[in-house]
Amino acid sequence: MLVKGSLTLAQLGDFTAADDLFARAFEWSPNLGQVYAFYSSRLQLEGRKAEAAIAYRHSNQLSANQIATVGLNQTLEATNIAQPKVSRNP
Repeated sequence: MLVKGSLTLAQLGDFTAADDLFARAFEWSPNLGQVYAFYSSRLQLEGRKAEAAIAYRHSNQLSANQIATVGLNQTLEATNIAQPKVSRNP
């Protein structure tokens, strides 16, 4: 329930309130990989891709899960797309 509420708040752009709920979820389940996976999604919503990638990796270290694996791949792809390509031909 905390995680679902947190993501809803993040989708509405209230990242501070979302973080408050996530903090409670982490207190209750500090080693649950899925909480980190959903927190990573929250970070992505705010555009914090580097932090999201770190949290997705941590989620998979705690317990391999599809949410973290797919989210990490999407985050890395978005990061690669956003980086300007260097042309070798001047």
